[in-house]
Amino acid sequence: MATPIDNAKAWHAFLNSNPGLQQFGQGDGDTTTKNGSLGCTHTVLQTLVQAKTGDRPTQDEISHAAGYPSQAGLPAGQGRGMTWSGGDNGEIMRVVHRYGLPYRLFFPGGPLTAAVWQTVKDAVSKGPAMIAVCYKYQPEKLNYTYRGVHSDGKPNGYALVGGKTQLTGFDGAHAELWVDYFKHTQLGWIHHVKDPNHGSGIRPEKPGYDRIRDAQMKRLVGSYRLMGRKLAFLLPTTTFLPRN
Repeated sequence: MATPIDNAKAWHAFLNSNPGLQQFGQGDGDTTTKNGSLGCTHTVLQTLVQAKTGDRPTQDEISHAAGYPSQAGLPAGQGRGMTWSGGDNGEIMRVVHRYGLPYRLFFPGGPLTAAVWQTVKDAVSKGPAMIAVCYKYQPEKLNYTYRGVHSDGKPNGYALVGGKTQLTGFDGAHAELWVDYFKHTQLGWIHHVKDPNHGSGIRPEKPGYDRIRDAQMKRLVGSYRLMGRKLAFLLPTTTFLPRN
């Protein structure tokens, strides 16, 4: 029987072998998301769909499955990403149903308590979970410069591997994939997170995932409430391994 460590290794291999799973730089098929700028949730769902089926739908195909209205043509700075609202008939769950993903929505309706944290961790032991976060709290990439701004580790430190590279211009709502976690003998609990905000012309890096510490992960997961929003998760309902 596969262990959580075996599952994690399978997901690491899948993500590292598919560097194009970034919201930017996908080329054709991202018109509805304004060339990927609004496509973080789309990209996370792309990742799950490809892991299940072996095929990667475009962001526009994800939009069609979700019933997500095209944001093309809107002025710069306007438009929205995919919404978490609507329950089982909302945009996210329409994609889940369309591609047969083994996932369910989870809205705790309160703060990130120990019980909520454990519920999500238990789910992540089966497969990656999509999480809603405030991008401001994504741990930064060490020694990185973007548009003249240098990473300073504020407000949530530096990633052990990878990290946030858009250091200015966006601090808002963002979707990511909590891939797995493990107990390090010296550092304690360590978490791997797939942040799709990469792959643009000015930020061409295409990491498979970031590696961050436990305290950083808790701040990141809880950060969505700091925006006045309810915590939101898409959790696996059964063991889910990628097709490699």
